[in-house]
Amino acid sequence: NNNNNRSSSLDELQRRQNLTSKVSFYDDPIIERRKVRNTTPIRGPIHLNPDREQLLITLADSEVDIAQITKKLSSLTDILRKLKFVCMNINELCLHRIYL
Repeated sequence: NNNNNRSSSLDELQRRQNLTSKVSFYDDPIIERRKVRNTTPIRGPIHLNPDREQLLITLADSEVDIAQITKKLSSLTDILRKLKFVCMNINELCLHRIYL
């Protein structure tokens, strides 16, 4: 009797599997496109014309220069802030002396 139950549940499981449609992504167009993209031959190095290559080098150098200038300006800003603080203190001392 127990075997019969197992058998019937197994039959039902097989029946359910047959009824449910099997989803296959094998022929999915997106996957097909990916396959095509993956088989694209690898190209060699890109050769720019000399003018463009020189322009890129100049731009890269300019970026480095700008970074250094920005760093120096930041340092200068800090110095000016400290100088302003010192000036305010000197001004206060002068005012204090006048009132004495």
